[in-house]
Amino acid sequence: MSASDSASPPDVPPASPAWQVLAPGALVCAALGSAIYLAGHGFGIPALLVALIAGMALRFAVAGERAPAALLAPGLAAMARPMLRLGVALMGFRIAFADLETLGWSPVLVAAGATTACLAGGYGLARLVGLGRTAAILSAAAVAICGASAAVAVAAVLARRDPEGARTNLVAVVAAVTVIGFAVALLLPAAGTVAGLSEHQIAVLAGASIHEVAQVVASGGLMSPDAAAAATLVKMVRVAMLPLVVAALVVIEARAARAAARDCPMEATETGAGAPVPLFLIGFILAVLAANSGLIPAPVLALLVTAANLMLAAAMVAVGAETSIKGLTALGTAPLVALGAQTVVILTVAAVLVLALVP
Repeated sequence: MSASDSASPPDVPPASPAWQVLAPGALVCAALGSAIYLAGHGFGIPALLVALIAGMALRFAVAGERAPAALLAPGLAAMARPMLRLGVALMGFRIAFADLETLGWSPVLVAAGATTACLAGGYGLARLVGLGRTAAILSAAAVAICGASAAVAVAAVLARRDPEGARTNLVAVVAAVTVIGFAVALLLPAAGTVAGLSEHQIAVLAGASIHEVAQVVASGGLMSPDAAAAATLVKMVRVAMLPLVVAALVVIEARAARAAARDCPMEATETGAGAPVPLFLIGFILAVLAANSGLIPAPVLALLVTAANLMLAAAMVAVGAETSIKGLTALGTAPLVALGAQTVVILTVAAVLVLALVP
């Protein structure tokens, strides 16, 4: 054997294509998310919360270098952001202006007023109980608009400057908002009846205050199919405010990033100061316009809404898998206290407006 032969480096296997590296973890996310969503759709399970828990359980499987850990980790890490953003964009297909027009102005004003009050007052309350800025914004948006889905959309914006905080607080907010919303959905019909409200007033109150769309439907369904339909329409007013809130947050975050840039140019580069409007927000607005153009058949719209839900569930699996349990437990009980206080705010404001405006 020659000296040159003995010194030659060992053969290095060629790098695998990116899709082969990402596919195992991505497929696990998609399969778990789809199964959880379909089960939740059929049995009333809070799909996004269960998907988060499933992802956190997966974290233990991908925590080391051993197979299947090394096989799944790249795809799990890559799935969260794109699937979150695509799922949020497709949520725009939920909103139908024709349905909102049938409500009349009074329920619309109730929903818009309660949402606005919760966004402003809820943020302040969250800060008072000790939550940081990221958690306070996430919790206020979740309670004010549409629970976990709103938290996901807002987290996609906040992650530009605080990716770890956005991810960890998203898990805490989704868990708390699901539990609290479920309790309110069960108790509100009976409480409204005891308070002397009519079925229609209770339905408007439910749509203007309960967190998740599914929870609103369930709460209205405890009274009658008509109440469930009315409550859902009122809830859609709050959902329709999501792009406005996200757009406002984009402006606020851009200003904050520019302010940071004046003090620390390096931070501006890392956090994306002056970043353009997020594509998922543009996609959401385009989806709303397309859904109301009359050009898309109803069955296709239903499929697009289902696709949005499936993508959000898959993304929640990935977010859960990327979440630090240590970081989550460090938050303590503050998120639960904050969301409880914010729920009281939106319920109180909505009840006052219902009594004042809804016969």
